[in-house]
Amino acid sequence: MTIAGVLILLICDWMPQFRKIVLLSGVLIPMGLMLIVLSLITTWYEKKADVIDDERTLKIRAHTYMKAFSFSITFAIVLSVLIYSKVLVMDAGSAIMAIFFIMILSSSLLYWYYNRQGDINGE
Repeated sequence: MTIAGVLILLICDWMPQFRKIVLLSGVLIPMGLMLIVLSLITTWYEKKADVIDDERTLKIRAHTYMKAFSFSITFAIVLSVLIYSKVLVMDAGSAIMAIFFIMILSSSLLYWYYNRQGDINGE
């Protein structure tokens, strides 16, 4: 972000709307610097996780992400059919965000469910 802000400042003479570009650069440069500082702080003070990856945890994770991926693909297919048949009117950005939201939500809920359930036992 910092590099993008500096580049925008360097080429702002060639571009119209000088004030908007300077304001955009004035936002991008501090955001990039803040991102760098926060990433350095988190890597400096990062504690090791107490979670041990045993066979049960790896099996639950693999099963969870497989089911979440299948669910999100099914959701994407149903969503595309609804949009194609004009039952639902939605732009591409909203559809992609809905699919990502469903993917994240389903993987989190399924991981929580399978972790509470215990071992998967080859389902």
